[in-house]
Amino acid sequence: RGGSRKKLDPYYHAMEFAGDYYRKNLNKSKLSRHALDYLEKRGLDSEIIEYFKLGLAPPGWDNLYRAATGAGIDREILLKLKLVLRSRGGGGYRDYFRNRLIFPVFNITGRIVGLAGRVLDSSEPKYLNTVESPIYSKGRILYGLNYSRDYIRKGKSAILVEGYMDLLMLWKAGFRNVCAVCGTSFTP
Repeated sequence: RGGSRKKLDPYYHAMEFAGDYYRKNLNKSKLSRHALDYLEKRGLDSEIIEYFKLGLAPPGWDNLYRAATGAGIDREILLKLKLVLRSRGGGGYRDYFRNRLIFPVFNITGRIVGLAGRVLDSSEPKYLNTVESPIYSKGRILYGLNYSRDYIRKGKSAILVEGYMDLLMLWKAGFRNVCAVCGTSFTP
């Protein structure tokens, strides 16, 4: 069992690198003002932004790819996690998330296992989500549960919402027993 966990370490490391890269980018990128204005307009303050470790994917084609491979992260791991894609025509690699607000998704123990990226304009798709991977299965993860599990246990109830921003807005309003589905919309 310990051996299979060890096999997953490179995936966790790559995802943690990406989450940290995007989080730092929100605080230093020239475009961060646009993202921070969007969050402010939605009523979110720096405390929530930092607590949930929100980030920003810059608009360039291979920013994360260059940073991650420069830090020694294996390209095959990045591809398997779909943090990067092969460029059309096969001449290189490009970032999956570009020019998006980034919501890191954590497992119940607080390890980052996925990302969701929301556009800051009217382009489509509105959200891009991490694909199924050795460390992420959207049917087994609830966004924010790592933060709210103790509140849910204590209150013996949970509020399940559809979106990342829905959760953040409820959290801001003082509701702590809330979690959201990951990249899946509710149906009747």
